[in-house]
Amino acid sequence: MTARLVRMVLALTALLAVAAFACVTAPQARAVTPNDYFFMNSIGGPGTGPGTFGNNTSPGPYAVATDAAGNVYAVDPNGTALIQKFDPSGTLISHFGPGIVGSCYGIAVGPGGVVYVIDTWRSDSNRIQEFSSANGVDYVSAGHIATPEIPQGTAFHLAVDSAGNVYVTDTVGDLLLKYSPSGGTPVTIGAGVLSGPTAVAVDAVGDVYVSDSGHLMKFHSADGGATYTNVADWTRSDSGTATFGNLSGVAVDSSGNIFVVDEDFNLVTELSAAGTPLQSWGGLGSANYSFNHAFGIAVSTGGAVYVADAGGSVLGSTVNHRIMRYARDATAPVTTATVTPSAWTSAASVSVSLSASDPTVFDQYHSGLASVSPTQISLNGGSTWQDYAGPISVTTEGQTSIMYRSTDAVGNVETPKTAVVRIDRTPPTTGVSGIPTGWSKTAVTATLTATDALSGPGPTEYSLNGGATWTTGTRPAISAQGITTLLYRSRDTVGNLEAAKSATVRIDGVRPATKAFANVTVKRGKTAKLRYRVSDVPGAQAQVTIKIYNGAGKLRAKWTVGLVTANKILTHSHHCTLAKGIYTWKVYATDLAGNVQVTPAGKKLIVT
Repeated sequence: MTARLVRMVLALTALLAVAAFACVTAPQARAVTPNDYFFMNSIGGPGTGPGTFGNNTSPGPYAVATDAAGNVYAVDPNGTALIQKFDPSGTLISHFGPGIVGSCYGIAVGPGGVVYVIDTWRSDSNRIQEFSSANGVDYVSAGHIATPEIPQGTAFHLAVDSAGNVYVTDTVGDLLLKYSPSGGTPVTIGAGVLSGPTAVAVDAVGDVYVSDSGHLMKFHSADGGATYTNVADWTRSDSGTATFGNLSGVAVDSSGNIFVVDEDFNLVTELSAAGTPLQSWGGLGSANYSFNHAFGIAVSTGGAVYVADAGGSVLGSTVNHRIMRYARDATAPVTTATVTPSAWTSAASVSVSLSASDPTVFDQYHSGLASVSPTQISLNGGSTWQDYAGPISVTTEGQTSIMYRSTDAVGNVETPKTAVVRIDRTPPTTGVSGIPTGWSKTAVTATLTATDALSGPGPTEYSLNGGATWTTGTRPAISAQGITTLLYRSRDTVGNLEAAKSATVRIDGVRPATKAFANVTVKRGKTAKLRYRVSDVPGAQAQVTIKIYNGAGKLRAKWTVGLVTANKILTHSHHCTLAKGIYTWKVYATDLAGNVQVTPAGKKLIVT
């Protein structure tokens, strides 16, 4: 049995093992997740001119690459257009290479959009050819890297890192060679470890992935790329890892996940950075998830997976000859809430309506919204969720939070958002300060302070004339003598008006004046009636004392009247026990503001 036949037998056994993975089938045939890849479109097809591959009879394309803008490059050693550039939808942008390269099998795009191809069967050693373009359409030769270390017909794959270093597999020499952008002596990787290396890829941190007979190996450099150590070796016989046949392509995405294409099984497998198989799809065929000689693979910066499906004799020389594009839906839907009205309101109800859409993202599959329960709401802070069935009417006063989210058809769940309904039907409350509890000798400036627990206080207004007119402000100044009633009230920001409140301001800056109305004659032991008046500001009150003096001005009696109301004629009755004689009675007044009259009033009191 030949070595090739042995390998095919082992590959068939491995294929049966791979069939145990549920994800070998197309995602539509099983429960899907946001990590699954879906068919997007195919590029090219069998034909003889630009935009096609294989010259109608031979395999092609053999390799695929992408640039930073998401454009797709393919090499077809058997086609009339050796190197072709497409946009992701499959529209041909450019084709170039004839007359410069002869039979190219590998392609990569490096810094600045420089295109590198490996001219496998070139007769001289200038096998790494470079192309550049000033406009992205017209490509010209940008030089080459000489590879005298690689014999003719032994290099089929290459990769380029972010620094422009080029990695080339030497299938016969069992080596991976790393060339600097300027060429020269290459760094040797995998000596004594690799056996017939085929595909190569470099990740964002500079780790190198190489496939050989049934193996996928990872090499790491701890000295800046001068030397490399084999740090991982995943084989088809390792328990718990992917099952490999002949790996003809390898790529790494921005998250470190690894993609390999298996030529023997026509199978694409995604592995985690640790080598754990995540999903696979493929098989022999011409449908969207099958291949006829899958040979190369690339992952775009946007995460789309491109597979070079070269075609072959198994299904016929004119079947497939295409690049297959697959992508995930990694973006959750976007839900927009419309709250009417959106600000604080005193309305009886507020309507909340939701509108969800699943955005179209470049190089991602668009699954659309989920067919069941695409949008949900939560009225209890996310503890429980319910389906959104239409606009929600909220009548509860205060702030009501409604959480919402949407889900797409592959299970991407939007990060919950919150719509807030604000209803305020309660007027604010206004307090007053700065008003003395009694009488003041001077003008009074009050301070009005409004509070509102919901929408917040709005303008405050006051009136000093019984509500006939109102003035907006919070510092009413009262200077009128007497008693002034201060009315005040506030509105909140939505217009709820508080019922007017009142406060009494008493100002008395005037000394009281007393007047005794007449001389009084009374018999000793009888009641004397003394008529008098205290004049002061309106509403004032005063403490009154009546004092009796003899003819020599000596105080003979003091009669305490107490608190009286000013501006009224008053009579004080007092039992007279004074000796017979002529006296003078005087009225003394001190108002509640502390003002004392200057000259007390006086009249004669004649006791008989």
